[in-house]
Amino acid sequence: MSAIGNFELRAHARNTVRKHVQISFGASGAPTIARSLGGAVATVVRAAAGRYTITFDQPWAVLDGMDQMHDYQGTATDGQWQVYTGYVAATGVVVLSHAVAGVETDPASGDVVDLGFYVASA
Repeated sequence: MSAIGNFELRAHARNTVRKHVQISFGASGAPTIARSLGGAVATVVRAAAGRYTITFDQPWAVLDGMDQMHDYQGTATDGQWQVYTGYVAATGVVVLSHAVAGVETDPASGDVVDLGFYVASA
């Protein structure tokens, strides 16, 4: 893999599209979809501290990758997002983890994150 600036170049599965969602967080990590381009993500639900269940607008055969484009923090703490459990193609569900210094924690109230998901039909 190679990188140009802050962007990593990688090969994706054929027919891959990028789905984008912007999520804002309230008290106790309560998520709200601020923007979902093309209806990419239907729901975001807090499952536990620092853990969020994402349901896509439709089931996709493959979740080929994920990126965090921007993290507009309401605080100075910078968190990392990653896939916590594997993607379930039959239901279009994936569980994400948000961690700070390796510890799962909710984003602070007022935080906003832009996430991109690379999905494919086959």
